[in-house]
Amino acid sequence: MGFFNNLFGFGRKDKTDEKCSSNKNVETRGNGSGPSEPSNLIFMENGKQLIEIVDDQLAKSLLTDDNLYMLLSTKKANMINGFSFPYVGNKGGDNVILFLFVFRGLEKAQQYIDDCGYEVLDGVYPIGKITQSDKFFSLENTLSIANKLGVRYVELDGKEFFDIDWFFRVNKKENLSLNIMLKKEEVEELEGKRELSQDKIPVRFNPINIVEYNNPYNITDDRRKELVDFLMNCPERKGGISNADFMSLLGIDTLGTRTAINQSREESVQYFMPLNLAEICFLNSIVQFQILPKAQNEGLKEDQIVFEKVLDVIFEVTWRKLMEKKKLFTIADRTTKELLVREGHAYVLYTDLFKYQGSFDYVEINGKEELFNLVSKTNAKAIVVTDGPSYPAVIPIPKENI
Repeated sequence: MGFFNNLFGFGRKDKTDEKCSSNKNVETRGNGSGPSEPSNLIFMENGKQLIEIVDDQLAKSLLTDDNLYMLLSTKKANMINGFSFPYVGNKGGDNVILFLFVFRGLEKAQQYIDDCGYEVLDGVYPIGKITQSDKFFSLENTLSIANKLGVRYVELDGKEFFDIDWFFRVNKKENLSLNIMLKKEEVEELEGKRELSQDKIPVRFNPINIVEYNNPYNITDDRRKELVDFLMNCPERKGGISNADFMSLLGIDTLGTRTAINQSREESVQYFMPLNLAEICFLNSIVQFQILPKAQNEGLKEDQIVFEKVLDVIFEVTWRKLMEKKKLFTIADRTTKELLVREGHAYVLYTDLFKYQGSFDYVEINGKEELFNLVSKTNAKAIVVTDGPSYPAVIPIPKENI
């Protein structure tokens, strides 16, 4: 596990520019795809500012609106823990004019993302909730930080714009304080200062939780215990299968000796199919790198027979689940663009959710043919299957595809 995590470099930031285009005649640099249109957005005319919310009452109501959402950065997101930072777009081209993106309603934010082609990783919309009652995540505090960082404007609902300075004037907000979340070591360093000056506090956006986010590939401690218990004891499941029946499915009697029972391999495969890929990879890792080595070292022949058979079934289940995925990924060196192969292993990721937290570029794999083209091109002896940050499963290549 240590090798894998070091290999992928999780926790490192990708600082590549993002792209997003929302309005047809507005040049935008954000996160998404496609070329930007030439900009004809006019901010000033004869020294007069044109872009603002004309209705002062709307500007005032935003400070107490509890249904506001903000577009977050995909590339700066921490998808392991489910948070990111406000996305800052540039609508001025070479003449840099920075924007935040705010929406009155979650559906409007999602529709905007769909319309502008903003990148959505594994179906997760990068949207954060503005919490007016929280000093760190209120609209007032977020815009105060943005203003300090040189962000001039806010785009509202993908169609209206307002100047942040104008917004604060309308709301009679002056001498605004900044509420910035600090790391523990930063707090300790500041507490050691006799005189606390404002310039000693780093100005940056606070991390905002992604709305309705739950890491689908995280396996909780309780679930890991359930999976290990299932693996070791083979408890009855919904189909009513018992421990003895399970062993028979694998061609093993309850004493751990191979039997002549001609059970269908398909039944044993189907026993594991209800588990998702993350759980299958977890079981693979447990059996391959813990249980089997222990059985071999301690001379536990019966255990070794059982779990070698179990592992073979897990290999089959993993391949089937990979074949069910419409889109897979491998990784390539960010500089040379060469596909990564380590110790004869190619890499197959079943999600792109964590692509910006690693140190490699993702390359799409579409369908079974491209998957085995990867194996052929890299001369891989096996593949490492994973979501990225968690349990890697080492899977041999099926003989019919070697």
